[in-house]
Amino acid sequence: MEFLDVLNARPSYSEAMGETGAHIRIKLDTHDPVALSDFIGNFVGIGSQFEKYVAEHYPQLKTDSEFFVKEVRAGCIEADLIAWAVSTVTSLPGINIIDTIDKGQILTKFVGDLGGRLRKYFVPGGRDVKATKSDLADYHKALAAIARDPNAGGLIEAAVFETDGRNVRSAFKFTALEAREGERQIAAHRIELETTTGENQDRVLLKFVRPSIEAAKPGKKDGERAIVASMRERGGRSLPFLCRVEGDAVPIVRDRVGTLATIYADEGTGWDALHAGWDTHRVNHSVTFMDKGVCTNQAESFFSRLRRMEVGTHHYIAGPYLQAYAGEAAWREDHRRAPNGEQASRVASAALTCGQSRKWAGYWQRAT
Repeated sequence: MEFLDVLNARPSYSEAMGETGAHIRIKLDTHDPVALSDFIGNFVGIGSQFEKYVAEHYPQLKTDSEFFVKEVRAGCIEADLIAWAVSTVTSLPGINIIDTIDKGQILTKFVGDLGGRLRKYFVPGGRDVKATKSDLADYHKALAAIARDPNAGGLIEAAVFETDGRNVRSAFKFTALEAREGERQIAAHRIELETTTGENQDRVLLKFVRPSIEAAKPGKKDGERAIVASMRERGGRSLPFLCRVEGDAVPIVRDRVGTLATIYADEGTGWDALHAGWDTHRVNHSVTFMDKGVCTNQAESFFSRLRRMEVGTHHYIAGPYLQAYAGEAAWREDHRRAPNGEQASRVASAALTCGQSRKWAGYWQRAT
């Protein structure tokens, strides 16, 4: 597998191809125009799966990959995914890791593996038992562009350039009908993963109290306090929200958390009302961080990130934007194990597809 100096400059298409020209080609044959979000999402989903595949099967490599749009014509879009890597281990004397790894072989095995996992969702009840929520999101992105067009078809193939021309080593082809069934089965599988089956969902609650950094107004005490409360599901997402006091958060919990859930909270008196509706366990942080297995470490992890953002990165958080900063910290915490490239792709995709923000539009004019 070619190893390039990607620290100094991003390689061109020819440089990334290298001598073997090993690549993954994605072909979208469509009758209708393709939505930009689906176009980007297709590449993001497949690229994310490739990074996960290499990390699992070739831990000695740290990969990077990039899509190059090869051709765009009426009814067809072709793009090549080209990967390169750097070694994360020191080569032994007499052994060159570059020579021992076949880039084409890696790409061929990946396409076969991805095709096998996606095919399982093309039949009712089909499931990839090893798939996580993140995997299901990638699968959905890979199918979305084809599923929206009843006359479309998709093709993913691994190929290399040899003396006799371009040689396809592995291919996976699917139709719009299969993609639509795949979307339905993927959505059903996601619901199954999110639904409790004989086990309660564990959620942790904690508060983060900070003095208001807004200038004191006449008739109000300086140093008014705002509370950032957070709900975080074990193995799920974080939901931060602002409150004046802890008790104000209880109605939000009531609207968001099912009665079968188990809630962990700290000793704050505002959480006393939770015992009336949920199986609630408490830990007194003035005494211990964990009491017989009861802790709020998941929420603590989120608040630790938020505090570091305020003290070490931003240095100043204006009160009106505290909710936005808390939301950013929650997103970073929930996606902390995702590769940097995947995080950047998600942010770029969201920025390109979302509408105008009424909250942030004109921010730079107000700041001056």
